[in-house]
Amino acid sequence: MNTRIKIIGLLAILLSVSAITWAIQVRYFKQGRKPVIQQKAQWAVPVYDKVLLEKLERLGKHYDTLKQAYTIKGTISMRDKADTVSPVKNVVFIYCKKGKELYYRLGETETINANGMYLYIDHPARRILVARQKDVSEAPVITDMTRVVAGLKSEYYDLSGSVSGSVQTLSLRNEHHISCKQYTVAYDTLSYAIRHIYARLNDPQDPLNRKKENVMQMDLSEWDGKAALATYTVPEAVIRRYGSKWRTTEKYKGYELIDTTD
Repeated sequence: MNTRIKIIGLLAILLSVSAITWAIQVRYFKQGRKPVIQQKAQWAVPVYDKVLLEKLERLGKHYDTLKQAYTIKGTISMRDKADTVSPVKNVVFIYCKKGKELYYRLGETETINANGMYLYIDHPARRILVARQKDVSEAPVITDMTRVVAGLKSEYYDLSGSVSGSVQTLSLRNEHHISCKQYTVAYDTLSYAIRHIYARLNDPQDPLNRKKENVMQMDLSEWDGKAALATYTVPEAVIRRYGSKWRTTEKYKGYELIDTTD
């Protein structure tokens, strides 16, 4: 699988407001399908610290309020243990969403889904893909502690936590899980701003092979309820309609335009 495609898929999941729920319920590779777990008869249902569960719930509810509009900025790194040639390190990203519209920058590529248009701009390749605006579906969100506890127990995740100054770290871990072995989130207890996300995901094609794990971490500089889409690249700055054809603006002169709107 192309490394860049992996990043896009994992980023979309880990940046969603339901990332914590998805980590608990483990729906990384096919939403709605419950993954197989290496069952062991001697496993005991973990006993959880009530304080940590309450913190996990409060964090989820806070990000539930941002599901309609938010901006996330930071860097992302990913290492595919099966691919030692092309690790991804500290790639800058911006993810800005408001309702059904969004702007997404990952390194030197941009995705715009607004004003009835969908544009994907690959600056190194000097190529622009144009399509009609796509639907942006809302992800499920954390609803109550019962759901969280049930998810943790049914997937045999251990829940641990630590505090350093104003930063709280919560970590879910199950070394025998076939999809996600670890999901860790660190956030500021005063503002609830998420500062760091770390995940160890198995290769869906070879989930039991520890040498093919995908390790991903994100360091976030911003995650809030603001979504000023107009401050980023907008469709009309990239393409204009001339008769029945789309053409690039002067700024993007020389870029190959792939029109799939017809």
